[in-house]
Amino acid sequence: MDPDSGARLLYLALLGAFLLLFLFGGGYAIARAIRALLVWGAIGAMLVVGYWLWNEHGEPPAAALSVSGETVILSRARDGHFHAELSVNDTPIRFMVDTGASAIVLSRDDAIAAGIDPDGLLYLGRARTANGTVRTASVRLDSLALAGHVARDVPATVSEGELDISLLGMSFLDRFSRIEIAGDEMRLVP
Repeated sequence: MDPDSGARLLYLALLGAFLLLFLFGGGYAIARAIRALLVWGAIGAMLVVGYWLWNEHGEPPAAALSVSGETVILSRARDGHFHAELSVNDTPIRFMVDTGASAIVLSRDDAIAAGIDPDGLLYLGRARTANGTVRTASVRLDSLALAGHVARDVPATVSEGELDISLLGMSFLDRFSRIEIAGDEMRLVP
């Protein structure tokens, strides 16, 4: 049973216990005190579990990554995208895999984490995004690694605009001979 199903089951069980206690609670003073304690405990637990289940404001977890031989296997995250943590210049950075992006695009914060000074770059390029056109600067990454697949002297760009997460585009994905997506699984086959 996955964690979300377990949490939903717990939520329904607490809701059922709350309703049973409310409808069929005893009439004695001690029973009423225990019932009130259980009712407030159930309400608190339902609020916590409900918040955990339906909170969509947090960052989606990185998709599960596994390796079969040399094939990298990514599982789709709850947000519907594939995510992976790569080592950029020996710094772990979380990417959204974007087969529609031609390049690797680093956010300003991720560029800084990888040892790149965004303020010292020349933003001569342009990229069209869902949020409009943004200026970009070309950079070269000393190293980029995903599950044992290491590339050196990798071309990338840094976005001058707002970017919540860096994008892993085709300039890295092309290093694999095949990209297969079936259901909730992406396979990067060397």
